[in-house]
Amino acid sequence: MEINININRSIKKITFFAALVFLITLTSCSSDNETNSNIAISPPSWIQGAWMEEGQSAGFKFTSNDLIVILPGGVQQSQRELLLLGSNSGQSVSATDQIRSDYYSVTLKYPPGQSVTYTFTKLTNSSIAWTAAPDSVLYKQ
Repeated sequence: MEINININRSIKKITFFAALVFLITLTSCSSDNETNSNIAISPPSWIQGAWMEEGQSAGFKFTSNDLIVILPGGVQQSQRELLLLGSNSGQSVSATDQIRSDYYSVTLKYPPGQSVTYTFTKLTNSSIAWTAAPDSVLYKQ
C-alpha cells in the first residue's frame, strides 16, 4: 500500500513537471512583436522590477507591459505570453488593469473562461503587499 502511494506521488510530480516544461516551451515560441488590443498589462512605474518575499525564491517581476510570475527554482512565466498563446490559437483572452498611486491590480482572463486577479498594495518604495496571501510582504530586489 505504501509503495503505491509513493509511486502515485512520483507520477503526479513527474506529470506536473512535464506539463510545466511543455507550457513554458509553448509560450516561449510566441513572438514579442505580437500585439492584441485586449491584452492591456501596464504596471505603473512604481511597481516595475522584481519583488520577492524575504528568504524566498518565488515572487513577481513587473515590466512596462507584463506580469511575470517567478516560481521556485527561478522559473519565470510571463502572463502576457500565456495570453498571447491563447489569443493566437483563436481563444478569447483579455487583461484589464486598475492603477492608483499605491495600488495595482490586473485581471487576466484565460481560455476557457478562467480568470485570475493579482492585486498589490504599495507599503513603501521598497515593499508591497500581495493581497491574495495575507501578511505577504514582497521586497524590491
